[in-house]
Amino acid sequence: MTSAKNQGLCGSCSAFAAQAMHEAILIKAGASLTNFDLSEQYLLDCAFDGSGANGCKGAWPEIYTEYLINDGGLSPSETDYPYEMANWNNETDSLAMVCNATIDKYDPGYKVSSMNYTYQCNEETMKSVS
Repeated sequence: MTSAKNQGLCGSCSAFAAQAMHEAILIKAGASLTNFDLSEQYLLDCAFDGSGANGCKGAWPEIYTEYLINDGGLSPSETDYPYEMANWNNETDSLAMVCNATIDKYDPGYKVSSMNYTYQCNEETMKSVS
């Protein structure tokens, strides 16, 4: 899909996995792959809630998709909201980055509007998911 990325010292693997999934489903729906790269930093900064989404300190797998759906189903591009490999100041345990909620979202003509997830998924269930 998009180029390989490096989360650096930030524990942001859930944000990377979520945006990769969002990109894949939007492209499957018909979005163009041209210049298509969604912002992980947007999820780290804006979905942060100190509970299920903890910025560089990790997140529950479904939390970023839930945030994106509740925020209108669109995300800014990586170009407009670049990855900073940071969200928390570990020395002071305070937020180092602030959500730029007013930034334009990339609109490929499709949006994330719902999700289904299970923690009890087996191979047959995976085969049936479309």
